[in-house]
Amino acid sequence: MVLALPAGTAGATSWTAAIRAARHYAGARAGVASFAVIDDHGRRHGWRDHAPWYSASLLKPVIMGTLLTRPGVRGRSLTDEERALLRPMIRRSADEPADVLFTRLHPAAIQRFGRRHGLRSLRVAAPIWGSSIITAAGYARFFRALPAAIPARHRPYALRLLRTIVGPQRWGVPRARPRGWALIFKGGWRAGRGFGRIVNQAALLACGLRLVTLTILTDRDPSHVYGTRTVEGVARRLLRPLGRCRPQ
Repeated sequence: MVLALPAGTAGATSWTAAIRAARHYAGARAGVASFAVIDDHGRRHGWRDHAPWYSASLLKPVIMGTLLTRPGVRGRSLTDEERALLRPMIRRSADEPADVLFTRLHPAAIQRFGRRHGLRSLRVAAPIWGSSIITAAGYARFFRALPAAIPARHRPYALRLLRTIVGPQRWGVPRARPRGWALIFKGGWRAGRGFGRIVNQAALLACGLRLVTLTILTDRDPSHVYGTRTVEGVARRLLRPLGRCRPQ
């Protein structure tokens, strides 16, 4: 994946200010948050970005990548059944297709794929895959690597799924996206006994050869809507250095 040339002092300063603003905002919200951004010069910034977090549905792109890179899948067209599993799993974040693929692919293979592509902190949990452990730093690396990791034959389809998440789930980064930037993303959320209300999101934004990846993780949110607003507020501050997309 092509990256821009190294940044100068002005660019570094703008990202420092953005991280500071995002930290201040997140620190004033109820619950706890963690985030990481890999800027358009390939540098990672973050806050609590190595803290372990439940993945919730952020494991689903890892499951998708594991399927699409299997030796028996990467070189052929997808079957109708495979598309019928992938489409709702990614676009609607449906759990039942994820259950099927998680069992079929095996947790160890899913963990290997994630770790091979930047998610070195991944610890896949079974049978409750939503309890898998990630970090914001690791997932930001993973989401940046994901498009290139998927075989060329399947890449357009996979990216289309991540680009066409259904409307009710287009909270957070999609609302904060600067004008003109292309976007793929995935959210995840869960609530239940033994953990707080979690709202997570990861995104990759592109403007020509410029790429920015960010992952925002929240826990102990008073409500799902509150968590989505926290994600949006953090994203707006993190993305301030980008401005409107003006491809070179």
